[in-house]
Amino acid sequence: MPDSAILVEPKAANTGQNVSLSRALLAAHGCEPRSVLLISKPYMERRAYATCRKVWPEVEVCVRPNR
Repeated sequence: MPDSAILVEPKAANTGQNVSLSRALLAAHGCEPRSVLLISKPYMERRAYATCRKVWPEVEVCVRPNR
């Protein structure tokens, strides 16, 4: 994947902010996805899923561990 295809959200201090700010970043680039893939530490998978469902209920969420 080329570097130009990667968007980085560097400002979040927690999972909720990361989802909200990432959503805004994607929208600013004209991207409104129907589904998202969250990569998370195994112990954070459930929290990441639940937070994304609450903050961004319109998207289908899939979570995979970062190993």
